[in-house]
Amino acid sequence: MGRTLSGAVTKGDHARVVFLNARFCKEVEQYWDSLAQSPARLYSALVTQKRSAFSANALFQLMRGWCDLAGLDGGSSHSGRRWFFTKFAHAGISPKAIMMLAGHRHLSTTQRYIDVNDEMMRVAVEIL
Repeated sequence: MGRTLSGAVTKGDHARVVFLNARFCKEVEQYWDSLAQSPARLYSALVTQKRSAFSANALFQLMRGWCDLAGLDGGSSHSGRRWFFTKFAHAGISPKAIMMLAGHRHLSTTQRYIDVNDEMMRVAVEIL
């Protein structure tokens, strides 16, 4: 399912389509339904402790805290992006498709996000 984001809410001010899988959409819908049962919980999910909308930095800090709570040393929103793009590459997804999903303009930017390991190289050679 694709959702269009306006340039006003994206890094680089460029509108683009973001694709979400069905499982993710279902999980978000269930989460919102659970919040809707309590107006106070819904409100607290949408604003910071200072009663303002989330800034990019506030969201980064929140995600960093979640990673710490989960025991993910050094985890962040950025490490999550790196993990997703690496998983796509390992699954054989086209580098151009990964670049488009990442919202990058240049493949060289996307390539910096993708980690390569011995197993990935072994599989690549076995395809021949």
